[in-house]
Amino acid sequence: MEKLHEYFLDIEKEAKKDGAEVELVSSQSESFSANYMKGALNKYSFDHSATVGVRVLFGRGAGFSTTEKISNEALKETYKEALQSAKDLDKEAPKEKSPQKLYRGSRQMPAMNLFNSEIEKVQISEKLKSAETLERAALSHDPRIQTVPWSNYSESKSARTLLNSSGLNLSVEAGGISAYVYALAKNGEDLKGGYSSGFYRGPKNFHAERMAQDAAKRSLGLLGAIQPKSGKYPIVFLNEVAGELISFLNYHLSAKNLDEGTSLLANKTGEKIFSEQITITDDPLRAELMGARPFDSEGAASLKTVTIENGILKSYLSNSYLAEKLAIPHTANASRLGGEMGVSPSNTVISAGNFSFEELLSSYQQVILITSVDALHTGFKENTLDFSLPAYGYLYENGEIVKSLHQMVVSGNLLNLLKEVEKVSRRYSFDGGSVLCPDVLFPEISIAGA
Repeated sequence: MEKLHEYFLDIEKEAKKDGAEVELVSSQSESFSANYMKGALNKYSFDHSATVGVRVLFGRGAGFSTTEKISNEALKETYKEALQSAKDLDKEAPKEKSPQKLYRGSRQMPAMNLFNSEIEKVQISEKLKSAETLERAALSHDPRIQTVPWSNYSESKSARTLLNSSGLNLSVEAGGISAYVYALAKNGEDLKGGYSSGFYRGPKNFHAERMAQDAAKRSLGLLGAIQPKSGKYPIVFLNEVAGELISFLNYHLSAKNLDEGTSLLANKTGEKIFSEQITITDDPLRAELMGARPFDSEGAASLKTVTIENGILKSYLSNSYLAEKLAIPHTANASRLGGEMGVSPSNTVISAGNFSFEELLSSYQQVILITSVDALHTGFKENTLDFSLPAYGYLYENGEIVKSLHQMVVSGNLLNLLKEVEKVSRRYSFDGGSVLCPDVLFPEISIAGA
């Protein structure tokens, strides 16, 4: 893509003649992936891809077209397709719709290093050894580990360039190591699974054996589980589970959903909507997390945004267009939805509290710890934040573990529950994803069991 800037100058000239604004986004990616099954190499692949997207703004229309052919002719043709789409949409757009604008840049771009070159120094043999270790270390951890149906080691590197006719010229490289392992433990007819995963910017932080053993321990811990009695219990959500649930709030913090009238948090800025234990930040500057980025999809410099502070709604997440339209702060959270710009979170960070994990578990005579939930995509209603999820975990009495639990369903409404948060631990989950969260104690949640 050495001549990409040269090609863009030609397109920019065409757009000026046509009375349009134009933007070009190029994406290149390289990836390696491998996994073992029953001690044999099952998958081993290298993938390379490159695409260029051209976005054209004409009047009130925004057109978008992509190509995998990187040449002057291909890009000009892609531009013409996007221009025609923009013209057609302009004709159909309601008169009251204000035209979108290309972002021109204003804030200083943060300096970020999102690719660790040490990854490129790892030999193929070492990568395959890591993939093999994920299965072998789980199986060898305990005779009761019967099989590892899913495991995978992968590496990725991407490069993104953003050019527009308002003068933006930005680029960023990012990448890392991703891995997961799912182990099945069996004792008689009792069969339980345990999962562990992670994302790491560099090889020094990745430990295949530790991840495999974590998955094995999780599956073994659930053997002999009992079904609890139905009722309301003090509940501790394990940090990673709490993070999965709380991240659903991002839908209602989006300026896009605010504008479309689907946000449950509309017109609540400055109101105390949750427990003072809850502080949430959208933080694209946490380089170790997967959602880190120096700029968003329209080229706005990234910045931290506190959305909830001590339970008070402070800010929504927005792009430049919706920030201006709704007269709210611009938080640089643009994401691409073809010709239109949407809104997406970067890294969701829930602030840690002042309590130890053990203090949460001993807060009541009897506490249920939820360590995993299933059916998030079907059991959690994003538009209402109601949920009813099959769950696994442990029963604690006086801070001591009594028994593992299964065949239970945890239910509630996230908005209501976050008003009742009693304690937050100082222990973070860290799997390198895009959500960072501590353990959370709720004084009462419904459990359906026996």
